Amino acid sequence: MTPYDVLIKNKFNSTIILENLSIIFSISKDDILIIYDINELEKKVEKRLICLVQYLEGDFHTFLTFFSKLELIDKGMELQLADHLCKEFHNEVMFPSDSENPYEMNVISENGSKKKVFVNSMELDEFERYVIEK
Repeated sequence: MTPYDVLIKNKFNSTIILENLSIIFSISKDDILIIYDINELEKKVEKRLICLVQYLEGDFHTFLTFFSKLELIDKGMELQLADHLCKEFHNEVMFPSDSENPYEMNVISENGSKKKVFVNSMELDEFERYVIEK
């Protein structure tokens, strides 16, 4: 299972996350497991999609990590997935860029515009907050 990380600007509860992921991936809500602790991955769970949800401070508040044994997220499809997330959540979405710089990210807004941004390294490393440098 290859994880895929994405951040959503606002905070969303598990019900909204579950409903939106069901729409985005075209799978039943019963095929999705929402977890809040990475240790829950160790349990033998037969779900098509597992989503680790973490709530953060900073500019982006909902951190989602997707795990799928069935490759629901194909390599190279990250931009399309971020775009779908953006539209379903009606929110800006941030995800890692292809750069070797771990602080360079992509942000997609609801209107489809994409821009590269840099997150503040001190805020991220010391406080686990994704704060965009101005």
